[in-house]
Amino acid sequence: MENKLRSVNIYYLKLQFKRFERFCSELGMPSLLALFISLLIFAAASFLLFERMESATIIYFACSIFALMFVVNRSPLDLLKSIFTKRQLIIIRLLEHLLIAVPFMIILIIKSGWMWMVALLMTAITLAFTPIHSFNTPRIPTPFKKLPFEAIVGFRRWLVLILISYFLLAKAIQVDNSNLGIAMPVFLILLCVTFYLRIEPMIYVWIYRFSPRKFLWLKLKSAYKCTMILIFPMIILIGIFFPESMLGLLIALIYGLMILTLLILAKWASYPEEINIPQAVLMGIAFLLPPVLVFIMFMFYKKAVGKLTPILVC
Repeated sequence: MENKLRSVNIYYLKLQFKRFERFCSELGMPSLLALFISLLIFAAASFLLFERMESATIIYFACSIFALMFVVNRSPLDLLKSIFTKRQLIIIRLLEHLLIAVPFMIILIIKSGWMWMVALLMTAITLAFTPIHSFNTPRIPTPFKKLPFEAIVGFRRWLVLILISYFLLAKAIQVDNSNLGIAMPVFLILLCVTFYLRIEPMIYVWIYRFSPRKFLWLKLKSAYKCTMILIFPMIILIGIFFPESMLGLLIALIYGLMILTLLILAKWASYPEEINIPQAVLMGIAFLLPPVLVFIMFMFYKKAVGKLTPILVC
């Protein structure tokens, strides 16, 4: 039984690496070189963040949690549940989560963020053992009645985190901490990113009689509306209590919206398949390096147009 379980896990990891190699071959780059460059950029960007930002540990921890939530949403849990036993599924999810968390944990250890490292490890383990049905969406009212399903489902799924972010903003105002205040709308933008990870059935895409470019703009515009509805009250409050921080907030919001744009383009660049690990690695690099973000965004846009053309153009 143990040997069978081990072989299943090894097979799953080999399958993911094969997907990574295929993606690298499309880019014309050896997989080992791509992996080395990705890790090098990740480490450089991480140390740069700690050098330039006062609240770098908190921001870095938030980035790691976002990466974990990305994996939770990306994984086709229903499909995996039908293929693997409960024990196999838990181990597979644990391996995926640790694969994402370990690089962040190493940096946190180097920067003496032991408490944050332990918190990240516990979060990764907890998410691996969280039952799949716990991610189902309760039926509660939303402010997105006229928007597509992504905003409605995402709002209901992460309502607790949305309420916590508003609570933290209130605490930031109470203790006069502008950095924490600015971090909250940015956090909500990153949370909105997870709204758009679900792959739509092809029939839902085919019914649009638009060009691929117009279709992508429609999806982006909907995401921008959803995001602005969630963060607009925060912007008003920050403008009232931290007017001197509005420029920094504006820069942070533009950056966050660029991340949102990148995610949506990545989703359609891999359609009808899920966003894969190589794309997730590229997005992680882009998340930490804005100049690279623009280049990768353009690359995903070109690929998304190519993927959508056979579906939308008859």
